[in-house]
Amino acid sequence: MSTLPSFKAPPVTEVVIGSRFQQVADYSVVSVGQLGNELRDLGFRTVQEQPGYDAPTERFGPGAVVDQVSLELLTGPPPTRYWFLNETGDELLQLQPDWLAANWRKVAPDAEYGRWESRWEAFAGWIDRVEAAVAPDKGLVHDQVEVTYINHIEPSGVWTNHSEATEVFTYLRPTDGPFLGSPEQQRTDGQFVMTHEGEPVGRLHVKVVPGFRRSAAEPVFLMNLTARGRPIGEGRGGIQRFAELAHEWIVRGFADLTTPAMHSAWERDDIKEGMEP
Repeated sequence: MSTLPSFKAPPVTEVVIGSRFQQVADYSVVSVGQLGNELRDLGFRTVQEQPGYDAPTERFGPGAVVDQVSLELLTGPPPTRYWFLNETGDELLQLQPDWLAANWRKVAPDAEYGRWESRWEAFAGWIDRVEAAVAPDKGLVHDQVEVTYINHIEPSGVWTNHSEATEVFTYLRPTDGPFLGSPEQQRTDGQFVMTHEGEPVGRLHVKVVPGFRRSAAEPVFLMNLTARGRPIGEGRGGIQRFAELAHEWIVRGFADLTTPAMHSAWERDDIKEGMEP
């Protein structure tokens, strides 16, 4: 496999690695509280309560991609999702009875993304702590993994307003008709089947929304890439194998869907000058 696309100045503003697991009997307010005390000693002193996250399940087969409405009987109140944040707010740990995740967020304008390896290490360490707190004997059984990259794409001298989306994204093209001209703005939402050894294991979801920075009212495109699917194998290794595949699909997909002009602005450095990606 060739080298992954790489940028010296990528537009990434947040990275999330998460997984869904089967609920365990030892998960309780007490065990979460003990875990919170450990995290406080590590600098995660801010705790917030958020609505629970219902991770969608990626299914395959006839009708699997068709939106369906399902009704479930709730046996109690919806789960609380806890956020544990460090002092600067750039590291966030999430936990609820069937879900855990680790986020990196670009809080300072000059902050640099610490790259994939550091994100996986942070997530793996979070799994260890959660298992020690709520499932010390048997560990957790994970049935789905999710990786998300959020990008804020600025003009960077390539485009000036949202009607110039074709300067940013390769899958869009100018309007052919003489009447309408270019749309003032547009948003897109697509998905791609991820495969491993010829079999579908997940999907890459891509969503692009136009927006503005609050500070300077500068136009931006918000590009969210989420790869979600089942672990590839048992245990921690299965989680990591899917996470690595998800990272590859996100990075290669991002490069496929964005233009060479934007790649130059982000200082793509995995290809030699004059060579095609």
